[in-house]
Amino acid sequence: MDYPTQLTQPLDEQQFIRAVRSYAHQHYESGGWDEVAEAWDDGDILEYYQTDCLEAFKQLARTVQLRHEYAQEIRSTAF
Repeated sequence: MDYPTQLTQPLDEQQFIRAVRSYAHQHYESGGWDEVAEAWDDGDILEYYQTDCLEAFKQLARTVQLRHEYAQEIRSTAF
């Protein structure tokens, strides 16, 4: 997985939100990032914010991936 390069330096909360939203829009068509772009508000993103922004992003990305996989599993068993 590629990570936003700005996450290797300390960011304040608003910068972190912008970095996550930018990544979500750039990766809209893959891995569940459309949900982040469309449905997550700033508070949802800030739940992952911490001093180490790269680690925070990795945790957020794991959540996005797990939610996406779960949604795919539900879709595959729906019919």
